[in-house]
Amino acid sequence: SVLQLPVLGALPYFGDPHDKSPTGRLVMLTPRSPAAEAVRTLRTALHFGFAGRDGVKAIVVTSPAPGDGKSTVASNLAIAMAQADQRVLLIDADLRKPTQHLIHEVSAERGLATVLTERRPVAEAIIPHVLDNLDLLPCGKLPNNPVELLNNGFFAELLEKLRDRYDRVIIDAPPVVPLADSRVIAALADATLLVLRAEQSTRRIALAARDELWRVRPTRIGV
Repeated sequence: SVLQLPVLGALPYFGDPHDKSPTGRLVMLTPRSPAAEAVRTLRTALHFGFAGRDGVKAIVVTSPAPGDGKSTVASNLAIAMAQADQRVLLIDADLRKPTQHLIHEVSAERGLATVLTERRPVAEAIIPHVLDNLDLLPCGKLPNNPVELLNNGFFAELLEKLRDRYDRVIIDAPPVVPLADSRVIAALADATLLVLRAEQSTRRIALAARDELWRVRPTRIGV
């Protein structure tokens, strides 16, 4: 009610945030757990809330501050969507502190940053079938100029191509308040999911994040 945004779901505590691989793949590892069921409920709410509409394919997952759990949510949501027989691409667009390669235990030698910096074909950087129906585009080597890379027009073209290849594109973006990256990404995507952490995200920082996102006029935002 404070943010004037729809609440699409509430997730329980996922476990030790420092142990990234199990918490980021909880939907697959413990499919009958309350946390996995909560992610599937979020998947359904997204589908009927805004992801079910025509043309809504690219969904950004971000948060007001670091440590709120947005990478864990992004990964589990992508897995849940893949389990629903959708062709899903998970993009690690956090070009400062990437996490998805740790969660899925793959190499981040090549990835989004490589594609954007060297203008390489994206197929060279995508890791296919990390799980059934789920491909991963990791971050790649950390660039010196993340905002400029995302804002030069090539990322927008890339996203357009990927929308044609996949049913859903889930983008793990950096936190909103300290960095401009996620605002650039949100402006290009079809919808934004803002992850708030219970007993940690304050009203002030949550409102600041919402206002920053509203400035770039993203299509839809849910919490």
